[in-house]
Amino acid sequence: MEAWIGPAIVAVLISSIVTVAGWFMALRHERLREAERRQERIEDIQTALLADIRSSSHRFSGTDLDLHLREIEARISRAMPAEAYTPFVPREPGSLLWPSVAGEVHILPNEVIDAVVIYFSQLETIRLFAEDLRADQFASLNPERKIEMYGDYIKMAKYLVDLAEEAERVLARSLDIKPPINSPASGRSDR
Repeated sequence: MEAWIGPAIVAVLISSIVTVAGWFMALRHERLREAERRQERIEDIQTALLADIRSSSHRFSGTDLDLHLREIEARISRAMPAEAYTPFVPREPGSLLWPSVAGEVHILPNEVIDAVVIYFSQLETIRLFAEDLRADQFASLNPERKIEMYGDYIKMAKYLVDLAEEAERVLARSLDIKPPINSPASGRSDR
């Protein structure tokens, strides 16, 4: 009987070791697949954010903001009190993507999070300020105050372009790509 118990115990031990090794291999393989999926998700989010930032900042970077401000200041100043000039400020749509990925921003690299959150925070500030400039209260202000507020709007837009350049640089570095040629972050801006 002792001869029979010995090989049975050895077979059970070997079977157990093989089973446990299989579990560890399956777990390791699953973790590698999960890491690959996470990395793909990070790259997808960063690529989408890069496109969104380029899209929204392009609205401001394609205009000579200093020249535009001088023209608006002149129009406001020249207007007669009875026909006060109020510049038209288009509705700022903000970001189409940011609200849907903001909850996942924690998976991105830290330097990307910082640049992206600061950029989208400034974009939201501009969106809200543009709504103030579209209000009847703005139209009723005296010319000097209108010029000050519109000047603040332009300064905020210029700062947004700077933040966009930084965010594009950080995202491109994280994605290991060159910034797009038309991008201000590439150093070949038409501004």
